[in-house]
Amino acid sequence: MAQHLKGRPEIKRIAVIAPDYEFGQHFAADFLAHLKVARPDIAVVRQEWPKLGATDFAPHVTALQAQPVDMVVAGVFGADLLNFLKSARGFGLLGEKTQLFVHGLDLVKVGTLKDVLPENTLSTIWYPFYALTSAKSKAFEQDVARRMNTYATGSAPVGYVAGRMIIEAIKRAGGPDDVDRVVKALGGVEFEGPTGTVKVRACDNMALYNFYVGTVKRDPKLPDGIGVVDVKSYHTETVARSCEEIAKVRGS
Repeated sequence: MAQHLKGRPEIKRIAVIAPDYEFGQHFAADFLAHLKVARPDIAVVRQEWPKLGATDFAPHVTALQAQPVDMVVAGVFGADLLNFLKSARGFGLLGEKTQLFVHGLDLVKVGTLKDVLPENTLSTIWYPFYALTSAKSKAFEQDVARRMNTYATGSAPVGYVAGRMIIEAIKRAGGPDDVDRVVKALGGVEFEGPTGTVKVRACDNMALYNFYVGTVKRDPKLPDGIGVVDVKSYHTETVARSCEEIAKVRGS
């Protein structure tokens, strides 16, 4: 998300909203750390922390309106995102002057947000299958539709990658019996997934592959009439913490 803002020089002031537990705190900290490198000129004027299970987002929305910003960056998702968007619409937080940049739009079916998601919202997305043209992606998309009788959400390629990396590690280990050997074999696994090449690095067995950012648009050609366009890919290998940083955090 921070890298994407390098191409948006008109964004000068932002606010951040993220859930007040470990994921949200790390989301905000990581985003702001990268932002200092990618766009040190951007001023962060507000941070809001809704509690786990919060349903009333009015206090957070009005706090975000206290100072004018060009963009609200949101790490809320699922029911939190829906409640936030309903409140933001009610108070007129988002519009021509204030754009939304949200993380992980396709953790749910995007159609569930159709009535509340502002046009031109920026979002990260795991699997914009309608914008991908590779044979692997097309086959995967069709397989999901056939098996599930619906379109793929972001969890579909994540699940595929998780299963496939274990299968490939078992093959490299010569079978599943020696668990330690299988774990060791994970590092260096590489294969073609729905979003392109997947590489598993040895230092933390993290699977690194393409992730996407796009702009929300309503279009009858898209699933449920809504999706993202102007899709840009970012390979997570270029933004993930390095193995050296991981070792330092682990104290080893």
